[in-house]
Amino acid sequence: MIRFNKRKPYQALSLLCLAVILFGCEGKKDDPSPVVQTTEPEQQAAEQEPLADTAGADNAASANSNTAPLTSTVGPMGKLKGPLPAFGVYVAEINPANYQKIDAAVMQGMGMEPHYVHFLSGAKSFREGDYDRAIAEYTQAINLKNDYAEAYNYRGYLYGETGHLDKAIADYTRAIALRSGYTDAWINRGYAYGEKGDLDKAIADYTRVIALEPKNASAYNKRGSLYYQKGDDDRAIADFSAAIKLKGDYALAYNNRGHAWYSKGEAEKAAADFAAAERLRR
Repeated sequence: MIRFNKRKPYQALSLLCLAVILFGCEGKKDDPSPVVQTTEPEQQAAEQEPLADTAGADNAASANSNTAPLTSTVGPMGKLKGPLPAFGVYVAEINPANYQKIDAAVMQGMGMEPHYVHFLSGAKSFREGDYDRAIAEYTQAINLKNDYAEAYNYRGYLYGETGHLDKAIADYTRAIALRSGYTDAWINRGYAYGEKGDLDKAIADYTRVIALEPKNASAYNKRGSLYYQKGDDDRAIADFSAAIKLKGDYALAYNNRGHAWYSKGEAEKAAADFAAAERLRR
């Protein structure tokens, strides 16, 4: 958290500015690194569509990744240039929205907590494709703040991306234990369970997401894909239909429901859903 020194007005002003451009505290509503917004891919229902949405149910991640933890929002300070008062540090160098420079000494000197500095360093390394360094930075953040749910979730993501699914699940489980309503962690763990072939546990995690966010169309679609993999076409169709009811232009859910209808021998219904999916993709 940012700490202000009332005896130094210029430093207080700088810290106030920094507070505006930083991502804020670690709570759900002020998560410093929200999930990436992506275009949802079209795929067959047999392929589990993995992951999470940034704003409810509208944005899903790609079929071969966990919830990517890194996007950034440029606040009102984002276009400013020049040194901050009394520090001689350029805004673009310390603004985490740009991820151009993570200077631990500068940030800690301005009152930023060390665990958050390591978190931002991990975010920067992730964006640069240096997963090993990113994992190390998130681990440092966790060592300094062992109840840092976001750091566990994002380290879990990187473990998943590097093929360490058991470690990923352990980190997601820890994040959930720290914050039971952390839907991104539930979704990520569901995906990891699905990758391991433990479809029942994956379904249970997506069911939890639906309980937390009843209007999350993507969670219904994901759970429907798992039911389809299990051969339960009726439940799959019910979930795909729920997703479509919540999001009428959900091409992927139409496509997936078409496969489930076809599996049941309902060729006409399948054809209608495939046609709807194709129309919505245009």
